[in-house]
Amino acid sequence: MEKSRLIKQIVASLSQSLGVLEKAARASHAEATHESSKAESKYPADRIELMKRIRPPTMDVSYLFAFDVKREAMRTFALVRLKSPEITTERFTIPKKFNLNEYLKGSFNVFKGADDYEVVIEFDSWAADLIRGRKWHTSQEVMELPGRQVRLRLRLNSIEEAERWALSWGKHAMVIRPQALADRLRETAKVLLARYQS
Repeated sequence: MEKSRLIKQIVASLSQSLGVLEKAARASHAEATHESSKAESKYPADRIELMKRIRPPTMDVSYLFAFDVKREAMRTFALVRLKSPEITTERFTIPKKFNLNEYLKGSFNVFKGADDYEVVIEFDSWAADLIRGRKWHTSQEVMELPGRQVRLRLRLNSIEEAERWALSWGKHAMVIRPQALADRLRETAKVLLARYQS
């Protein structure tokens, strides 16, 4: 299976990085004071502080949510892109007010944006049962349409992940709103059409 092979490749490429980061994560959870080791990595070459790592339910990659000292802001790092991570002797305190669920509120998976989009996608009868049977987002509303079709409505702060997700449904999904998302899919469709006509 293609997915199985992809997961094995990801796990193999992450094994060394995850080992180091897992030690830092375990150390941070073991201490009642919420202290943890700082982790350094070449991503791109900045020092980062370990905050949280999750495995989103619709993706096969792990992420590190960390404060980027150089940019002075929280950032999301794909662990597969970390190069040569090392635990340092420096310590930091995880802010008690940091809540990963609150931080990612409005994100489809892990991309955090600053906008506010009402995303509305209609699904044909082939996809409708799959949409009905799953919680895709905390803001989701599913509306039944004629012909066993459904309309999914989400409130997101970014449309990047929604774009890829909508594309993954192929001809079984149609973006109704926002226009910016529909325009992106239209441009992608034009490129694909040209690519497969030649």
